[in-house]
Amino acid sequence: GITITHGGVNGALTIAAASGITKATTLLSADFAIDGIAVVTVTTAHGLSSTPNIQDVQLTVSESTDVDDWAYGFVKVESVDATNVVAKVSVAIASLTAGAKAKLNILVILGV
Repeated sequence: GITITHGGVNGALTIAAASGITKATTLLSADFAIDGIAVVTVTTAHGLSSTPNIQDVQLTVSESTDVDDWAYGFVKVESVDATNVVAKVSVAIASLTAGAKAKLNILVILGV
């Protein structure tokens, strides 16, 4: 069977299934600035009872500010521990909109 719960850390969606996946959770990071060229470190609590492996984590980028004049060079998982997923994002082309922000969508799948 499949169990789905919503809530927890950052309003996370958690899915537990009998198909070899023991737990999956989706998270949103805090906003990070995209109005300057930089490598940004984004730390997000995962709220899981076990520590994911680094390969259990997938990242995508979502805009918090509706702008299309920026670009990232890379997005990578830097580390994972018992509490946090630490990612790095290279803002390669900065937005001309002062205060523009984005966030990370984080998918953690355990037991694959």
